[in-house]
Amino acid sequence: MDTIELDPRLRHAATFLGGSPKMLIDGKMASAASGKTFEVFNPATGAVIANVPEADKADVDLAVAAARRAFDNGIWAKVSPAEKGPHSVAHRRSHRARPRRVGRA
Repeated sequence: MDTIELDPRLRHAATFLGGSPKMLIDGKMASAASGKTFEVFNPATGAVIANVPEADKADVDLAVAAARRAFDNGIWAKVSPAEKGPHSVAHRRSHRARPRRVGRA
């Protein structure tokens, strides 16, 4: 894997990208059930910048089951729609406040 120079503000990303490939399922970092990974390329240079888990049906089934449990039994399931509203509005506002950098150098 090539080493890429990152903006110093992204120093935490270097640790994540260089770490062992995991995905978040049921609140835990997990490898793909198959153990397979695939390479992610820097589109500007073609260099491999990370390896990530290659999720398959078994991984999706685990993630969907975890999401269903969280939806049905988690703390969010006990929050009324009236209480959820302000959280949703705040979330949307925080995303609008962030500068968009897609496609810019």
